[in-house]
Amino acid sequence: MENAAWSWISIIAADLDTVKALLSRFPESGREVDRAGATTLRRLKLHRAPFFVWNSFDPGRGAGVVELYRLFHSRQETPQPHL
Repeated sequence: MENAAWSWISIIAADLDTVKALLSRFPESGREVDRAGATTLRRLKLHRAPFFVWNSFDPGRGAGVVELYRLFHSRQETPQPHL
């Protein structure tokens, strides 16, 4: 049982690395769920782990500046972050 938990942690970590690489090249990836001016709030599902990353992108802050807000399990009830 303990090894299964650790294997999930390594999968989540690898998925987060993938998301980081994706967002560094394509900062507007993911589903747009809110917008305030040029700033967008987006939600992106991790590749293998059942989690979503909430992030924002403001092109006025410079190319590739993405802020990660939250990481939630896909079945978790989550309030939408505010921009």
